[in-house]
Amino acid sequence: MGNCRAPGDLEQRRYRWLPYAAVLAAAGLWGTIGVAYRILSDYVAVDEVTVVTIRAGAATLVLGAWLLVQDRDAFRIRPADLPFTIGFGILTVTIFYLALIFTFSGTSVAVGTLLLYLAPAMVVLGARLFLGEPLTRARLGALGVSFLGCLLVVQVYRLEALRGSLTGITFGLISATSYAAYSLMGKPLLRRYRVQTVLLYHLMIGTAGLIVVKLLVSPLAWPDVKGILLIGGYTGMVTTLAPIALYTVGLRALPTGDASILAMLEPVVALVLATVILGERLGIWQIVGAALILGAMSLLARQGPTAKRSAAPGRAPRFVTWSRKSDTDRVRSKPR
Repeated sequence: MGNCRAPGDLEQRRYRWLPYAAVLAAAGLWGTIGVAYRILSDYVAVDEVTVVTIRAGAATLVLGAWLLVQDRDAFRIRPADLPFTIGFGILTVTIFYLALIFTFSGTSVAVGTLLLYLAPAMVVLGARLFLGEPLTRARLGALGVSFLGCLLVVQVYRLEALRGSLTGITFGLISATSYAAYSLMGKPLLRRYRVQTVLLYHLMIGTAGLIVVKLLVSPLAWPDVKGILLIGGYTGMVTTLAPIALYTVGLRALPTGDASILAMLEPVVALVLATVILGERLGIWQIVGAALILGAMSLLARQGPTAKRSAAPGRAPRFVTWSRKSDTDRVRSKPR
């Protein structure tokens, strides 16, 4: 009798792996974007700003159309939350997508990737300062090991890879900051709204910002219909809507710092795909780096999330539910 567990505890343990799987799946899909861009460039001649505008626009149209038919309550948001939500969308889509493009054009792939993956450190520290998440030894250790692995994956030891202009490095720091902002700003929104509402406004506002930039920079430079469908179909669905939905579901259940560190699987996936599909050579230290990143993620998964759970006994954790209950009802009923 002493070994018997409450039904709620058993259910929590059964679903414990789901948020980790969601974030890792998101990182895996994001890791395909480099190879996808390389392949798409062979079929469609288009500038980078147009690509990211189509990418975000396709994801927004599909999600918005689906919610209009299935769940119109997802469009509800309190007026008092609009300024924060607008800043969230502009920073984490408009600024991030553009900054990342100019980072890679102004630096090398290695430098751009390294700058981007300063974001998990920003998230861990920001989560401690703004969200009250503890700086555990496991989290700090996983952060350090995974960042060391990232250094090896992008071959930081090759001096010819470490090139970049001051402008490119500046954009890299901006991209890392805006990338980190999704976790830090998204967590408070997920306490008030459902996953689909946060995703909708994240994409909708960010896409509106990209369209404004696109119209200012090159309003008439668009690919043909086939090109738009190719870009929107893969980058909009596979590398934008699906991974950001998975990451957001995981972020809702995991500590913010853990989710950000788990997303560092992305360069490992990109490395493997570049080797298998593009025929790029895989070095021994890159393999060591990939192993370090995977080891750090295993450490986090074994420790389990340290954030407090709010799921009621006997019920599945919140990340399992995609409820149709209105957001205003959720806010109204949420204890403060």
